Amino acid sequence: MIIENKRFLVYGSGVSGLSAYEFLKNKGGEVYIYTDKKNDNLNGYNQIEKFAEVLKIKFDYVIVSPGINILGNKNLKRLRKQGCLLMSELELGYLFCKGKFVAVTGTNGKTTCVHLINHVMQNYTQTFLCGNIGIPITSICDKTSENCVVVCEISSFMLELMSQNFKPDVAVILNITPDHISRHKTFENYQMVKESITSNQDKNDYLLLPKELKSLQTNANKIVIEIKKYKSNLLGEFNRQNIAFCEMACELLGVDNKKFKKHLKTFLPINFRLQNVGKKKGITYINDSKSTNPDSCIKALEGFSKPVVLLLGGSDKGTNFKQIFSHSNKIKLAIIYGETANKLEQDALFCGFSKTARFASLKESLVCLHNFVRRGDIVLFSPACASFDEFKNYIERGKFFNEYVNRL
Repeated sequence: MIIENKRFLVYGSGVSGLSAYEFLKNKGGEVYIYTDKKNDNLNGYNQIEKFAEVLKIKFDYVIVSPGINILGNKNLKRLRKQGCLLMSELELGYLFCKGKFVAVTGTNGKTTCVHLINHVMQNYTQTFLCGNIGIPITSICDKTSENCVVVCEISSFMLELMSQNFKPDVAVILNITPDHISRHKTFENYQMVKESITSNQDKNDYLLLPKELKSLQTNANKIVIEIKKYKSNLLGEFNRQNIAFCEMACELLGVDNKKFKKHLKTFLPINFRLQNVGKKKGITYINDSKSTNPDSCIKALEGFSKPVVLLLGGSDKGTNFKQIFSHSNKIKLAIIYGETANKLEQDALFCGFSKTARFASLKESLVCLHNFVRRGDIVLFSPACASFDEFKNYIERGKFFNEYVNRL
């Protein structure tokens, strides 16, 4: 791909958009940036503030940040009509990556898996961890070499502009359950986007799948993952499956099972994914802020042998929560809060579960938590929702929870 003397529009000013802007500028492109956010102050960037002004310029490429909704976006339709080539930040970075490329997607487990693969592989070669973990691909691609391994976490938002260029050596689909319906409109759309990770793979590539997706059509070498037993520091039955995916990915990259298991023993849970914050006054606090959908919350619940005090809520992604409350034997009490509190309460009652306490915000629920817990209890903070009603992201939310617990 030739960048020098080409004209680019970066659409979106999130971390990925700004990274793409700097990448293109450093390679000699003529780069502009546009964002739908009215109050976005982009001092130092070549910003176009009104979309009408965007249409007056002939762009060769439009690089779309994953934060921009693709479905039904009238601005993108207008740009396509003008003959602009639309490209995701994922594809742009991928085109300049060298070495082996491992792409991990799925509704749940992505972050744990990319960190574990990276944890193992970095003992044998240079690795680059990037993608949906907050490290744009365009920020690392120029540092890669023929002998390195790029381990990339890929969200559905990153796959919406799939083209013929993106072709990972190893693609992983961990699972697909309802999520992000407010953006993708239907579960079928969401599933189709997730599965597009294998669209351009061929017989030289590998696709790792769970057994429930074994009928997915692909030109890659398809490997259906079987769950095994492992000795590890990861909580929950679902992590056995995550580990099995990682073991196979590492094997395809040249690390045998014996070496993999040796490094698995030293891998610790990532922050905010079933993280044991500690015990205060006989009460154990588990931080699972990474849980942003019902399925991840259910998987967390299944990892405990006794009922927990479940703390959940946040902003609405268009999902329902009935499946959580169908696991009532795992929940001693549900403390619900935030934008989704009403929906959570209604879905709980629909399932015949009435042991709930409702609050306006996470802060309020934590302040009142001591009224509901007793020595020996486990408090599981597994929100099952996005964080955007109160926080920038799940990380900020997770830090808030940890800080509160540490002050007890």
